[in-house]
Amino acid sequence: MNVAGSRKEHKPHFIEEPNLLIARKLLPWQYEKGWLEYSNKSFTAKFIADGMLLLRRRQGDRAWQIVERFAFQNLPVSTRQGELFA
Repeated sequence: MNVAGSRKEHKPHFIEEPNLLIARKLLPWQYEKGWLEYSNKSFTAKFIADGMLLLRRRQGDRAWQIVERFAFQNLPVSTRQGELFA
């Protein structure tokens, strides 16, 4: 196999509209009721993580596969979320 064929086979794919599913089994009326109650409320939280998983799911599969685990090295981070996308 030549290099050009290899590149085409492994061409990167970037999701332009990433999403995170939360409570995906809500019925429409449950979503609407929750939206009315929580849409104007503030929420803040913190958590500690020792690592992150990169997951993938092949088209047609229901199960996710772990591609890589990234262990955090307990280093201080001073970046603010807004600065990440500036």
